[in-house]
Amino acid sequence: MWNSTAIQDMPNSTPMLFHTATLMGNGKVLIVGGGTAFVFDPYNLSSPWTTVALPSGRPARQGNHTATMMTNGKVLVVGGGTTLNSDRNDFGNATGKTDIFDPVTNSWTDGPDLPGNATITDHTATLLGESNKVVIAGGSPNTTASYIYDGDTNTITEGPTLPGAKAGHRAVYTNGTVY
Repeated sequence: MWNSTAIQDMPNSTPMLFHTATLMGNGKVLIVGGGTAFVFDPYNLSSPWTTVALPSGRPARQGNHTATMMTNGKVLVVGGGTTLNSDRNDFGNATGKTDIFDPVTNSWTDGPDLPGNATITDHTATLLGESNKVVIAGGSPNTTASYIYDGDTNTITEGPTLPGAKAGHRAVYTNGTVY
């Protein structure tokens, strides 16, 4: 249901394209993209936006990354483009970095890089039920690669090869399988 209550505009002068908005366990929303990050608090509509400092020394994601809330309450952000082209309709300089946002401290920690210096955009990152593991699959440049992120050990390992290249696809986990 839509709420027509007037909300203060997002404090962002850079347009966001293909950003992420992740509902966290505390009811707030982490928004990442356009080289910025914010937390939206729907319970404080008079001042709902908090700017979150980006991970130090890491690429500022512009878009086409993923952000997945894990069972430990933290958000895993994977890959994405770090530059926006001159037409403002696509992203370049893909990254293979991962970062973890902690909503309790409103801060980031570095996650592991994808194996083999891989870079990725337009992929999926699907939480495997209550396991605190995330399957990262496909993406540009039209890859058949997949990876498994383990939130308990903060590691990424290579996963099974996809049957065909996937990019810009969607995935869902149900009944023990990612589709």
